[in-house]
Amino acid sequence: MTLVQAAFGQAFGRFGYHQRAQLPGFVVDRSGFRTNHPSADTFRFPAECPEWTPLTLDETEINVTLGGSEGGPATLRASLLSPGFSLYFRESVSLRLNCNSAPFLTWDGGSVGVNTPTPDAKWILLSFRDNQPPVLFVGSAKTFGLQVTGRTGDWRVESTEPFQGWVNVIAPLGTQGHSANSAATLGGLVKDIKAHEAFWTQNAPKVTQLTLTEEAEFLTAVWEFDKPGAMAPSPLRLAPLGGYRIEVEPALVETEAWNEFGPICYVPGRQVRVRFPIRRIPAGRGIAIGESEPLIGSASPIDPPTLFEYALSLLSPASSGERRDEGRRIFQTFLTETTFSVEPFSGQQLPYDARGRGMDLVAAHALLTQCLDNTESSSEPNSLLTSLRWRRDWTTWRTWVDDPLVMRRSTALAAIAGALCPEPRRRLEAAMFQAGLCAERGLVRWRYHRDLGPRVVPIVETLPSLREAIFRMPTAEKPSLDFLRALASEVRIYSDQRVSAEAAGLDTILAFASQADARFEWAFATAYPVTARAIANIESLRAAETPGYMVLTGRTPLRGEAKVALRRPDWSAALPPLVAIPRWEEIARE
Repeated sequence: MTLVQAAFGQAFGRFGYHQRAQLPGFVVDRSGFRTNHPSADTFRFPAECPEWTPLTLDETEINVTLGGSEGGPATLRASLLSPGFSLYFRESVSLRLNCNSAPFLTWDGGSVGVNTPTPDAKWILLSFRDNQPPVLFVGSAKTFGLQVTGRTGDWRVESTEPFQGWVNVIAPLGTQGHSANSAATLGGLVKDIKAHEAFWTQNAPKVTQLTLTEEAEFLTAVWEFDKPGAMAPSPLRLAPLGGYRIEVEPALVETEAWNEFGPICYVPGRQVRVRFPIRRIPAGRGIAIGESEPLIGSASPIDPPTLFEYALSLLSPASSGERRDEGRRIFQTFLTETTFSVEPFSGQQLPYDARGRGMDLVAAHALLTQCLDNTESSSEPNSLLTSLRWRRDWTTWRTWVDDPLVMRRSTALAAIAGALCPEPRRRLEAAMFQAGLCAERGLVRWRYHRDLGPRVVPIVETLPSLREAIFRMPTAEKPSLDFLRALASEVRIYSDQRVSAEAAGLDTILAFASQADARFEWAFATAYPVTARAIANIESLRAAETPGYMVLTGRTPLRGEAKVALRRPDWSAALPPLVAIPRWEEIARE
């Protein structure tokens, strides 16, 4: 069943739903643009652009037709792989400002004030006398000149000659306020720009290839770009500060600029290699030693905590076909009662609205779906998890949601669901979600060490103990690690039968409820060769074996309990003990 329908199914991240672009450091809409600083003036277009029609959009970029009037932009182009955005002007550049004092215009060679044109230059910096971020204008393909005219509260910034082409708009200090009221400060701004001039002034790079390599408890992703200088997502710099020990090569170049998402960094070459710690959890139900505690009986289709516990209980050897059927019923109830919303630009029908309301519930059902799939020996597409990935922001690697609690909850559940997937690409998505969550905590620490914020900011953590264990964080605690060892047992069963296991030397005795004169067929995945023999109430036991896989068939003559023994090699490790299913956990941590 197709749960998420799309006109051209692909990620759109932060770029969906609204007739504005919320960019790192900027907000752009049909009327103009401003930096994300509380004192920033708005650069207004001569008139509100008559349309906002995306031509293309994905998780990293958007191209929008604006249809601007004379002096206004006709097209907007923004990429999260580059600072700022670009505007296409058909005839000339014309912008309006309401600040009290005339801004300065600076290029690599001088500065001018009101009523004095600049010479044609590759880039021109507009700075303010009051404390707000300066804005850099860069000719994408040719030089141009600007001039400030007007009076207090009504300034015009216009091209000195007719101009047709793209102009890149950058905040080279990010969202840092800066008062340009002397020649020395203007000279300092030029020096800051020239320190990373190629990065600030180039057109946006593009991703050309993504390569994945798996290790035992790591996943390495290599992103390749068509040119050096791609702006780095904030988790590459901040996730390690938040406790997730990803490894990034080569080292990022960190500018002196920062915005609301942290320091502005870029990749020095054409590729970046990121090694993510993440444990592998195979499909099937892991066989672990001991009796199970009572499992949760059912779950509300609108309650993430009970959905989480029920989903994980499906992976217990004490689960059954009846429990799996109940899980499917819960999921179908959710689908029946959910209102799907259309993302207007892509045409995708999604199970949450423009503000992300309902996204945490979608994430809980994505986890339930994945656990249902994992009880089988094959993996199916998880379209709910895909819908969350479509709304993940490239800059932060978190779901793009208005409500911070829904954002963190949905991102955490998506990280766990993705970690249960066997495919490397979906496991990468899980690791990126986890890095995004840790980056938010890392940003608090980064800001504190630069005297930009308090030392402690409470952040809600959803299921932190389980995530710390899955993603191999040094703060992982023993109960969660023990649960993962049981979950990833080296002997796994694919069947609907509830089983319990006890150890007897090299034998693992599996006990199950039997019916009279009933046949059974079980499939096992094993990390080593095993042999099977009947212990009680089993006849005609046969084993069909291939490397790493075994199918047991037999008959139980009597109603009651039946037992079969699986013998492991003497060089293999004992199976882990069975531990309780983790309970829902959501706390504010400092």
